[in-house]
Order: sequence, then structure tokens, then C-alpha cells
Amino acid sequence: MSTLQLTTFFSTGPFARAKEDATAFCSNMYYSYLFSDYVEQHEKLLKELELAVIENDDELLSKKQSELKYFEGVFNLTLSINLLDELDS
Repeated sequence: MSTLQLTTFFSTGPFARAKEDATAFCSNMYYSYLFSDYVEQHEKLLKELELAVIENDDELLSKKQSELKYFEGVFNLTLSINLLDELDS
């Protein structure tokens, strides 16, 4: 059975609500994992950034600042997409 047929099959009837709930649950689990991973990676980058400041390593400091900005941007973009998905539903 193709994905299209499953989508059509579960869009009405007794399993439609179960499909919506399962989809929401999976999405929430993913974003919970994403947030947890973000916190861990953010803490790691902050420690590396602090170490670069202590060592007075301008090159490493610049690199870690760029990595931190990039990582925060990706996280914010992902949260924005999730928020738009929630508003649509």
C-alpha cells in the first residue's frame, strides 16, 4: 500500500484521530530530542568559546562564535517551522 493510499485511507473514519495523535506524538518526541541535543551542544560550544577567551586565541574565538551563531540559527529556524506547522493544524 502506498503512502498516498494510507493518507487517503486514514483521513476519515475511526482511525483518522489516531493517525493525527500519532503524528503529533512523533513530532513532539522529535522536538523534545532536538531541544535536548541543542542544550547539550550549546553548552559544549559555550565551554569551548570560554576556553578560547581564556587562551586568548583570536582565531579559535572567531571560529567558535561563528559555530555558535550558526547552531543557534539552525535551532531557531527549526522551531519556527514547528510553530508554523502547529499553527496550520
